[in-house]
Amino acid sequence: MPNDEDISKTPGQIETKEKKKIIPEMIAHINRVEEKINTLKEGMREIKDLQTVNKLDIINLKNEIEQIKLSIPTLSPENIEKVKAMEKLAEKAEKAEKIKDDVDKLKSDMKKLDMLQKKLAEIEKIHANRRVTKDVKTKPRRMLHIPGRLKRTKIKKCKKCGAVLIPKAKFCGRCGAKGR
Repeated sequence: MPNDEDISKTPGQIETKEKKKIIPEMIAHINRVEEKINTLKEGMREIKDLQTVNKLDIINLKNEIEQIKLSIPTLSPENIEKVKAMEKLAEKAEKAEKIKDDVDKLKSDMKKLDMLQKKLAEIEKIHANRRVTKDVKTKPRRMLHIPGRLKRTKIKKCKKCGAVLIPKAKFCGRCGAKGR
């Protein structure tokens, strides 16, 4: 809200007063940004210095490695062959260990498979018992309809040998002659 002094002033004078308030805030903000930029520049210089130190350390380590290589006596061709043979033995030992682990896993899997086969046999046995029980319960009812079915079924005989043919058979089961 404008105060009594602002009412007597022209609009241009009021804007100038607000601008004067904003300018110090802007300057303070610019100073904070410049401080942050300087801090970042300092950090970048430190990082570059660390990179240079790391590069020099790497060069020194390479030189030390070369000195160590030069100080180690060389192996004779016979010893080199022995070392190679030992490396091959170590590789074979690793392979043998892997094979042993695989065999152990296979044995474990075989035990699991045997257990599953036993469970499957038990389930099949239970299922077969249920089927027999169901057949025993339902067969008497089915057998009541057999006489009616027999009357409707025509018994066919083979024209060549006289054997009874199975319904819908195309050939005789005894002599092989064409049944129809």
